[in-house]
This record gives sequence, C-alpha cells and structure tokens, in this order.
Amino acid sequence: MLHKIINFAFKGGTKNKVAITKSGSAYWSNNADFHRYVFTKESITCAVSYLISNCYFRLGDKLFRQDIGIPMGSDPAPAFANLFLFYYESSWLKSIKKDNYILARKFGQVFRYIDDLLALNDGHSFEAFHRDIYPIELQLNKENTNNLSTNFLDLNIEINNGVFTTKLFDKRDHFGFHITRLPYKDSNIPYNMFYSSITAECLRVCRATTSSTQAVSSLNTLLDRMIKQGADKSRMKVCLNKTFNRHKVNHKFGIQDNSLINMLFPGHS
Repeated sequence: MLHKIINFAFKGGTKNKVAITKSGSAYWSNNADFHRYVFTKESITCAVSYLISNCYFRLGDKLFRQDIGIPMGSDPAPAFANLFLFYYESSWLKSIKKDNYILARKFGQVFRYIDDLLALNDGHSFEAFHRDIYPIELQLNKENTNNLSTNFLDLNIEINNGVFTTKLFDKRDHFGFHITRLPYKDSNIPYNMFYSSITAECLRVCRATTSSTQAVSSLNTLLDRMIKQGADKSRMKVCLNKTFNRHKVNHKFGIQDNSLINMLFPGHS
C-alpha cells in the first residue's frame, strides 16, 4: 500500500526527484547537483521497504526482528500508519462517490488521528461501512457506549440538549497507581520552568473545557497535586493570573476578569 502511495505522489508531475535542503525543507526538483540529499521514487520505495523489514529489538539475551505491522517507535511510523490507512479510506470514498454521493458526504465529519477515529453526525454511516473500508486484519474497537458522549484523544465530548460540550480527558486518572505527570519543585530544573509547566497545563485544561465550573474542578485537582509537589500557592496565583489575562481565559468562559483566579484561590491575597 505504501508503494502505491509513493507511485501516486510521483504520478503526473514534471519533476522526478525530491530534494532536501540543509535546513530540512523539501521540494520537487530535477536537478540533483546542488543538494545534499536527493531521492527518486525508486530510492524512497527502497528506503520504506528497508525500514519496515528491518526493525530489531533486544529482550534479555535474545534479538528479535519484527515481521508483522509497522515498527513502533521509529521516526516514520506515524506517517506510515497515516498513509496506510489513507490509502484504504481514499480508495473506498472514490469508489462510492459516483454511485452514492450522499453517502460519501456523510463521511465529511469523520476524523482520524493515526488510529483514533471520531464520527460526528454521520447517521451511523461509519459504523455501518467501516468493514468495507479497511482490510479484514485491521480490528476496530468501539470505545463509546452511547451516541451522546465519548472520549477522543484528550477530550471528553458530550452532547447536551443538542450542544457539544468538552472537558479534558486523561486516561491516567483511571490508572490504579500513582503517576508523576509534572515535575517536583526540587527537581533539577529552574523554578521558572517549574511554574511555567504548571501554567501551561492549566491553560491546556481551560482551552479543552467548555464550562467554567468543570474547568475549576479540573484545575483545583491539578493545583492540589502541584502543591503536594512543592509549588507555592502565592507564586502559582501570580503566574496563572498573568497567563489567564494574556490568553483571555475569562473572556472565553464569559466571566469577569480575575473571576477564575478568585474561584481557584478564594480568600487568598
């Protein structure tokens, strides 16, 4: 499938090489004299075959070669996975567009991030046809138990009274053991970096959450955890106040300036 994708990429163009500059940018070219790295269709096909067929790992005193699937952990693995699945998806959509354009349009709200899929308002079309799209050896597992809520990547998505609402989802919350997610204050990093990691995570929570009430609940859990990891409450308040004002977080939730900070640090001057 990847070889077919490579053939498709080179088909119909007037230039037959991909040149890589010293800065790492790439563009089509016919001239191989002025670039350090130049790839033809044949050399890319050969490189892809080599990368897939030569993945070795050691376990104890034994050396294994992976011969099924895409090698996990290698740099091109995410791109290989995306291109592999794209080939089947695009081929199937092209096959139905002429005869059933209405059905093809329903897949306009189906999104995939590598191997995670989200189908929005598709009338159950993806669930009905996914076995026709992908090869038989590819197993898909349905995660949601109903059609009004689901978890996709780091989001929990719900439909309430016809309105989509989101909040942060972290599968580590459901692990049966403790996970250290952010550094401790006594870690070997500058204090500014320690507090910057806290504010960045708080900003991520706010951007992923629709409701200010849910955001406060998630942020309180996070801040309590960071206090146990050595964070000073006063300094956190100052840093978060600057970040929330800079990124207009209060405006996003439709509340007055500093309202979110006051909810997180009640009675703390």
